[in-house]
Amino acid sequence: MERPLRLVAANPLDALARVLEGLLVVASQPLSADELAEAAAEDVERVETALGLLAERYAEGRSGIVLEQVAGGWAFRASRDAAEACGRL
Repeated sequence: MERPLRLVAANPLDALARVLEGLLVVASQPLSADELAEAAAEDVERVETALGLLAERYAEGRSGIVLEQVAGGWAFRASRDAAEACGRL
C-alpha cells in the first residue's frame, strides 16, 4: 500500500537556537537571556528554553566548544579537551 509522504515540521526552537548561536559567536562579552531576547526579538522564556537546547548540544565532552553561564550571561568557551591546543595558538 502506497502512503503519502508526511512532512515533518522543524522544531521552531531550533531556528531560535541558531539565531542565539550567531549572537553568542559575535558577542564580545557574555549576554544575558534578556539581552539575547531583545536582540532576537523573542520572549525571554523561549530564549531560556532554546539556551537549554544549546547547552545540551555544546556540553563538555560533546563539542570542542562549550556553552556556559558566566558573569551573569551566556558565552561560548573552548572545551577542556581543546585547552592545550588553544594555549599554543
